[in-house]
Parts: sequence; C-alpha cells; structure tokens
Amino acid sequence: MIKQVAKAYGFALFEIARENNKTKVFYKTIVSLLKIIDSNYLEFINSSFLSKEQKEKFLEKAFKNRIDEDFYYFLIILMKSNKFLCLTEILNHFLHEYYEANDVYVGHMYVAYEITEKRQKEIEKAVSERFRKQIHLIPHIDLSIIGGIRVVIKDVVLDYTISNKINSIHTELLRKD
Repeated sequence: MIKQVAKAYGFALFEIARENNKTKVFYKTIVSLLKIIDSNYLEFINSSFLSKEQKEKFLEKAFKNRIDEDFYYFLIILMKSNKFLCLTEILNHFLHEYYEANDVYVGHMYVAYEITEKRQKEIEKAVSERFRKQIHLIPHIDLSIIGGIRVVIKDVVLDYTISNKINSIHTELLRKD
C-alpha cells in the first residue's frame, strides 16, 4: 500500500515539476530534505495529537518562503491527506523518475567509513567517465570491506576494497599449496 501511494504521489510530484519546468529545483530541494528529515519528524507531522492547523503552522514556519511554492503546497497536501509518513518513499520515487528522465544510472557505493560529499562527487565523476554515463551513487557503510571502495551499478561491480585484495592473496596462496 505504501509503495503504491509513494509511486502515485512521487510521479505526480515529478509531473508537477516537469510541467512547470522545475525538475532541477525540486531535485535539489528533495536531496536537501532527504538529508534532514528523519522518521521522528515524519511521525510528528502525522501525529493525531496535533490539529491540522498546528501541523500546517509548523510546516509554514519550517518551509514557507524557503522552498519552491509548488513544492511547499505539495507538502501541505501530503499533511492534510495524512500521507506525510510516506514522504521519504515519495521523494525517493521522484528521484527515480528524475534519474530515468535524465538518463542517469544509479549505483551503490560501499565504503568502510563515512565520506564527504565532495569525495562522493569526485568518485561519481570518475565512475561517470569510466561508464560514459552520468552516475549517481548511493553511499553505504560496510565495515567488512576494511578499506577502499566497492561500486555496484546494475550488474557491474568495481571492487577496490582491502577485503577483496586479502581474499585474492588468500586464494593465490591456496593455489600454490
């Protein structure tokens, strides 16, 4: 049910953005929102303890005149229709539509520790040059790789991890015995 709601609302949001030539503006807003919104925030806005007027005032203070007006009113619609808990999924579906429309490949990047946004962009640029396609990488922390980086895009795996090197050395040593 949540996936269907997210898909429908995410697609509707993308269509609003496209019809108003605001896809890039909405994209930037969504990327920023996904960095700051957590489940507690979503539950707070969806709480039955607050009236719709209180929720609207809260959203107004948080977002009005800080984000695109159409996007702001979309958030109000979500709140009034009790769909705010689905916000993360809706925004992620918008991103899916955005990447598809702009021919962007989405991949996953596994690292042993958190990296800076600047470093992520550098890695995306290097991988984009290798694939000759625009690439967006979703970062994941995986302590088992020890160090280095593993990038997975569709069925291609680029593995430059220490754990992979150790496994290669181990396999090579076993062959020699």
